[in-house]
Amino acid sequence: MVSRIVLSRLELACLMLVLGACAAGPRHAPVTPPQESTLAIPHTSASAGLVSEARAARGKGQYLRAGDLLQRALRIDSRNAVIYLELARLQADQGEVEAAVSFAERGLLYCRPAVCEELRQLL
Repeated sequence: MVSRIVLSRLELACLMLVLGACAAGPRHAPVTPPQESTLAIPHTSASAGLVSEARAARGKGQYLRAGDLLQRALRIDSRNAVIYLELARLQADQGEVEAAVSFAERGLLYCRPAVCEELRQLL
């Protein structure tokens, strides 16, 4: 009878170890996401094309068109800091400081290190 109790405790201990190992999941080195550069484009292909077009329009001084394109991109991908960065730059180019700061602050909610730094420079 004593040996059966010891065996039960041993079985229980082994079972707990196995279940504990399974619950912990595989152990891998943490993966760090790649840093986003200022030339990075948004996550979706639809918004990426709009941001590219907006950058080109802004470069030509077509601010209204660039703004329209960026607003469309924002409706598609509202959590992308690159879009907010481009909107902030567009507003700053037009002398709309308050709007630029507002877009920069909003972009900080979603940014990665490289984009965050550029957004902070607009504040």
